[in-house]
Amino acid sequence: MTTPLGHDFTIGAHLDIDASAGDLPYVIRDWVEHMTSHLAAEERARMAPWPASVKAVLEAYRDGDPYGEIKVKRLVNGKVRNGSRILSDAGLTWFAGQVRDALVEVHAQIGWLSLGVEPFEASPGWLQLSAYTRVSRFDRAAQEQWAGAFAAFADRVNPGYGQIGYHQWRGGTAVEQAVDRWAPDRARRGPEHTIGRCRETLRGYDWVTVVPAELVGRLGGAGGLAASGAFAEVRPLARGGVLLRTTAGFRDHTAITAEPAFRALAPVLPPGRPHLIDRGPTFPPLAIVDEDPAAL
Repeated sequence: MTTPLGHDFTIGAHLDIDASAGDLPYVIRDWVEHMTSHLAAEERARMAPWPASVKAVLEAYRDGDPYGEIKVKRLVNGKVRNGSRILSDAGLTWFAGQVRDALVEVHAQIGWLSLGVEPFEASPGWLQLSAYTRVSRFDRAAQEQWAGAFAAFADRVNPGYGQIGYHQWRGGTAVEQAVDRWAPDRARRGPEHTIGRCRETLRGYDWVTVVPAELVGRLGGAGGLAASGAFAEVRPLARGGVLLRTTAGFRDHTAITAEPAFRALAPVLPPGRPHLIDRGPTFPPLAIVDEDPAAL
């Protein structure tokens, strides 16, 4: 599955978490292990007994072998340190030791699956957990696999926000991508700022959206959201909040089919009409409604 013009855009899944998620070093390790085990199980199983050394694996690499690597950037004594290992059992043991220190970034790749963990200076105490694939790899079976793995992890971590949809710049939402360039607070409407406020204002809405517990009550609770008829799925999360899906399949999620979700979520969305200029065929679609939620 690609877009009508054939562009193989990136699909992104994001969860924004703070200290309420639990022990953050453990959560970071768990994100990598959980998502690779669910979304790249065959590759993980084949690579499990491999050594951690990237050099050793590349020297023995044969055509047809899977490949997965995890990279960590840390701040140690005021200096940035980079390290990488193979995504094997030995490599994951190394990874567990790395994330005990002050973390800067994590990036992992295995097959068509990419993972990331990133802090934001303007939102101290928050991390964004990310997973990526290509739309050509995101058929209905993959959609269900991703939605299931994503929901299972969201159950564990009390997220402040989450989504699955077309990847926007630096983990932003489609709503943030379309902020009017003349908006007086535009500089504070990017993800580096909004992640830290996501329990106060919903960052956006997409094919799959996680609404935090702090905002669900303002929307009538999970029961009220289900009764709205705006969603194909309304799933209360184990530690608070709710996961919403606009349509059963990702391909059916458009600005038109997202309109009922927009209206149901309008009370907690950031104010302002989106600036929906023609983005051209090389940018992913923005499946958002051309209205100001504050005007409803």
